[in-house]
Amino acid sequence: MGDVDAFLRTLGSNLPSTENGDHMRWKLMNNGNFDIRSFYNKLRGPVPIIFPWKSVWKVKAPRRVSFFVWTAVWDKILTGDNLRGRGLDFVDWCITYRCNGETVDHLLLHCGNAYRLWSLVFRSFGISWVLPRSVADTLFGWWNWFGKHSSSIWNLAPLCLMWCLWRERNRRTFEDMESSIDQLLASFSGSLFDWSRAWGLTSSDFLPMFLSSLLCN
Repeated sequence: MGDVDAFLRTLGSNLPSTENGDHMRWKLMNNGNFDIRSFYNKLRGPVPIIFPWKSVWKVKAPRRVSFFVWTAVWDKILTGDNLRGRGLDFVDWCITYRCNGETVDHLLLHCGNAYRLWSLVFRSFGISWVLPRSVADTLFGWWNWFGKHSSSIWNLAPLCLMWCLWRERNRRTFEDMESSIDQLLASFSGSLFDWSRAWGLTSSDFLPMFLSSLLCN
Protein backbone atom coordinates (compact mmCIF):
# COMPACT_ATOMS: atom_id res chain seq x y z
CA MET A 1 0.00 0.00 0.00
CA GLY A 2 2.95 2.30 0.64
CA ASP A 3 3.91 2.33 -3.03
CA VAL A 4 0.32 3.04 -4.06
CA ASP A 5 0.08 5.94 -1.61
CA ALA A 6 3.35 7.41 -2.93
CA PHE A 7 2.11 7.15 -6.50
CA LEU A 8 -1.16 8.89 -5.65
CA ARG A 9 0.67 11.68 -3.80
CA THR A 10 3.01 12.18 -6.78
CA LEU A 11 0.07 12.25 -9.17
CA GLY A 12 -1.82 14.74 -7.02
CA SER A 13 1.14 17.10 -6.77
CA ASN A 14 1.34 17.37 -10.59
CA LEU A 15 -2.32 18.14 -11.26
CA PRO A 16 -3.00 21.49 -13.01
CA SER A 17 -3.63 24.35 -10.62
CA THR A 18 -6.78 25.45 -12.48
CA GLU A 19 -10.09 24.04 -11.42
CA ASN A 20 -11.30 23.80 -15.01
CA GLY A 21 -11.31 20.28 -16.33
CA ASP A 22 -9.46 19.02 -19.36
CA HIS A 23 -10.86 20.24 -22.66
CA MET A 24 -10.01 20.07 -26.35
CA ARG A 25 -8.11 22.98 -27.89
CA TRP A 26 -8.07 23.85 -31.63
CA LYS A 27 -4.42 24.49 -32.40
CA LEU A 28 -5.12 26.35 -35.66
CA MET A 29 -6.66 29.27 -33.76
CA ASN A 30 -4.89 31.37 -31.15
CA ASN A 31 -7.94 31.34 -28.88
CA GLY A 32 -8.18 27.55 -29.10
CA ASN A 33 -11.73 27.58 -30.46
CA PHE A 34 -12.73 25.55 -33.49
CA ASP A 35 -13.23 27.61 -36.65
CA ILE A 36 -14.64 26.41 -39.99
CA ARG A 37 -12.41 28.73 -42.06
CA SER A 38 -9.20 27.48 -40.46
CA PHE A 39 -10.35 23.87 -40.89
CA TYR A 40 -11.11 24.44 -44.59
CA ASN A 41 -7.76 26.18 -45.19
CA LYS A 42 -5.97 23.28 -43.51
CA LEU A 43 -7.71 20.74 -45.74
CA ARG A 44 -7.11 22.76 -48.89
CA GLY A 45 -3.43 23.34 -48.18
CA PRO A 46 -1.36 26.11 -49.76
CA VAL A 47 -2.72 27.39 -53.07
CA PRO A 48 -0.02 27.30 -55.75
CA ILE A 49 0.61 30.60 -57.52
CA ILE A 50 0.55 30.06 -61.27
CA PHE A 51 2.78 32.62 -62.94
CA PRO A 52 4.56 32.62 -66.34
CA TRP A 53 7.91 33.25 -64.70
CA LYS A 54 9.99 31.79 -67.54
CA SER A 55 8.46 34.22 -70.03
CA VAL A 56 9.38 37.11 -67.73
CA TRP A 57 12.59 36.31 -65.87
CA LYS A 58 14.35 33.81 -68.15
CA VAL A 59 14.12 36.05 -71.21
CA LYS A 60 17.26 38.00 -72.07
CA ALA A 61 15.75 41.45 -71.77
CA PRO A 62 16.75 44.63 -69.88
CA ARG A 63 15.94 44.14 -66.21
CA ARG A 64 13.65 47.18 -66.05
CA VAL A 65 11.61 45.72 -68.90
CA SER A 66 11.26 42.34 -67.18
CA PHE A 67 10.18 44.10 -64.00
CA PHE A 68 7.59 46.11 -65.93
CA VAL A 69 6.13 42.98 -67.57
CA TRP A 70 6.12 41.21 -64.19
CA THR A 71 4.05 44.10 -62.83
CA ALA A 72 1.74 43.98 -65.86
CA VAL A 73 1.09 40.25 -65.40
CA TRP A 74 -0.05 41.00 -61.83
CA ASP A 75 -2.31 43.77 -63.26
CA LYS A 76 -0.51 46.41 -61.16
CA ILE A 77 0.78 48.94 -63.70
CA LEU A 78 -0.92 52.31 -63.39
CA THR A 79 -3.47 52.12 -66.18
CA GLY A 80 -6.76 53.98 -66.01
CA ASP A 81 -8.74 51.23 -64.32
CA ASN A 82 -6.09 50.71 -61.64
CA LEU A 83 -5.86 54.44 -60.93
CA ARG A 84 -9.62 54.71 -60.62
CA GLY A 85 -9.47 51.81 -58.17
CA ARG A 86 -7.29 54.02 -56.00
CA GLY A 87 -9.98 56.67 -55.81
CA LEU A 88 -8.73 59.00 -58.55
CA ASP A 89 -11.46 60.54 -60.69
CA PHE A 90 -10.68 61.13 -64.37
CA VAL A 91 -11.82 60.13 -67.83
CA ASP A 92 -10.96 56.48 -68.26
CA TRP A 93 -10.08 55.83 -71.90
CA CYS A 94 -7.24 54.38 -73.92
CA ILE A 95 -5.07 57.35 -74.80
CA THR A 96 -3.17 55.46 -77.50
CA TYR A 97 -6.32 54.65 -79.49
CA ARG A 98 -8.83 57.09 -77.96
CA CYS A 99 -11.53 54.58 -77.19
CA ASN A 100 -12.58 52.04 -74.57
CA GLY A 101 -11.38 51.96 -70.99
CA GLU A 102 -7.68 51.66 -70.30
CA THR A 103 -7.10 48.24 -68.77
CA VAL A 104 -3.78 46.39 -68.77
CA ASP A 105 -4.99 43.76 -71.22
CA HIS A 106 -6.56 46.34 -73.55
CA LEU A 107 -3.50 48.59 -73.60
CA LEU A 108 -0.92 45.84 -74.14
CA LEU A 109 -2.90 43.36 -76.23
CA HIS A 110 -6.18 44.48 -77.75
CA CYS A 111 -5.83 48.19 -78.44
CA GLY A 112 -5.78 49.00 -82.18
CA ASN A 113 -2.15 50.14 -82.11
CA ALA A 114 -1.16 47.13 -80.02
CA TYR A 115 -2.88 44.84 -82.52
CA ARG A 116 -0.82 46.30 -85.37
CA LEU A 117 2.40 45.66 -83.48
CA TRP A 118 1.39 42.10 -82.65
CA SER A 119 0.48 41.55 -86.30
CA LEU A 120 3.97 42.71 -87.29
CA VAL A 121 5.49 40.15 -84.93
CA PHE A 122 3.39 37.34 -86.36
CA ARG A 123 4.19 38.33 -89.95
CA SER A 124 7.91 38.59 -89.14
CA PHE A 125 7.94 35.03 -87.83
CA GLY A 126 5.64 33.77 -90.58
CA ILE A 127 2.89 32.47 -88.28
CA SER A 128 -0.78 33.04 -87.50
CA TRP A 129 -1.81 33.64 -83.90
CA VAL A 130 -4.89 34.67 -81.97
CA LEU A 131 -4.03 36.62 -78.85
CA PRO A 132 -5.53 35.27 -75.61
CA ARG A 133 -7.61 37.39 -73.27
CA SER A 134 -4.91 38.38 -70.79
CA VAL A 135 -1.20 39.23 -70.63
CA ALA A 136 -0.57 36.23 -68.38
CA ASP A 137 -2.28 33.79 -70.77
CA THR A 138 -0.33 35.26 -73.70
CA LEU A 139 3.00 34.69 -71.97
CA PHE A 140 2.03 31.18 -70.87
CA GLY A 141 1.46 30.16 -74.48
CA TRP A 142 4.42 32.10 -75.86
CA TRP A 143 7.44 30.54 -74.15
CA ASN A 144 9.75 28.52 -76.46
CA TRP A 145 7.06 28.14 -79.08
CA PHE A 146 9.73 27.37 -81.70
CA GLY A 147 11.58 24.92 -79.51
CA LYS A 148 14.21 25.33 -76.83
CA HIS A 149 17.12 26.21 -79.12
CA SER A 150 15.49 28.58 -81.61
CA SER A 151 13.08 30.74 -79.61
CA SER A 152 15.33 33.33 -77.96
CA ILE A 153 14.22 36.28 -80.11
CA TRP A 154 10.64 34.98 -80.13
CA ASN A 155 10.64 34.95 -76.32
CA LEU A 156 12.02 38.49 -76.27
CA ALA A 157 9.45 39.93 -78.70
CA PRO A 158 6.43 40.29 -76.34
CA LEU A 159 8.47 42.03 -73.64
CA CYS A 160 9.89 44.45 -76.19
CA LEU A 161 6.45 45.09 -77.68
CA MET A 162 4.75 45.75 -74.34
CA TRP A 163 7.58 48.04 -73.28
CA CYS A 164 7.24 50.10 -76.49
CA LEU A 165 3.48 50.40 -75.99
CA TRP A 166 3.94 51.51 -72.39
CA ARG A 167 6.52 54.14 -73.33
CA GLU A 168 4.27 55.46 -76.09
CA ARG A 169 1.34 55.61 -73.70
CA ASN A 170 3.41 57.61 -71.20
CA ARG A 171 4.72 59.99 -73.87
CA ARG A 172 1.17 60.78 -74.91
CA THR A 173 0.01 61.12 -71.32
CA PHE A 174 2.81 63.18 -69.78
CA GLU A 175 4.65 64.83 -72.69
CA ASP A 176 1.77 65.38 -75.13
CA MET A 177 3.86 63.71 -77.84
CA GLU A 178 2.46 61.16 -80.26
CA SER A 179 4.17 58.70 -82.58
CA SER A 180 2.54 57.55 -85.78
CA ILE A 181 1.91 53.86 -86.19
CA ASP A 182 4.86 53.67 -88.61
CA GLN A 183 7.12 55.32 -86.04
CA LEU A 184 5.85 52.93 -83.38
CA LEU A 185 6.55 49.94 -85.61
CA ALA A 186 10.03 51.27 -86.34
CA SER A 187 10.70 51.83 -82.62
CA PHE A 188 9.68 48.28 -81.79
CA SER A 189 11.71 46.72 -84.63
CA GLY A 190 14.77 48.80 -83.75
CA SER A 191 14.56 47.96 -80.04
CA LEU A 192 14.14 44.24 -80.73
CA PHE A 193 17.15 44.35 -83.05
CA ASP A 194 19.32 46.29 -80.56
CA TRP A 195 18.42 44.02 -77.64
CA SER A 196 19.00 40.89 -79.70
CA ARG A 197 22.44 42.12 -80.74
CA ALA A 198 23.34 43.14 -77.19
CA TRP A 199 22.55 39.65 -75.91
CA GLY A 200 24.18 37.85 -78.85
CA LEU A 201 20.89 36.44 -80.12
CA THR A 202 21.53 37.45 -83.74
CA SER A 203 24.53 37.72 -86.02
CA SER A 204 22.80 40.21 -88.31
CA ASP A 205 24.50 43.59 -88.69
CA PHE A 206 21.56 45.48 -90.18
CA LEU A 207 17.88 45.72 -89.32
CA PRO A 208 16.50 44.47 -92.69
CA MET A 209 18.81 41.46 -92.52
CA PHE A 210 17.67 40.84 -88.94
CA LEU A 211 13.97 40.94 -89.83
CA SER A 212 14.53 38.61 -92.77
CA SER A 213 16.37 36.15 -90.53
CA LEU A 214 13.34 35.75 -88.25
CA LEU A 215 11.52 33.81 -90.93
CA CYS A 216 14.38 31.29 -91.00
CA ASN A 217 14.27 30.48 -87.26
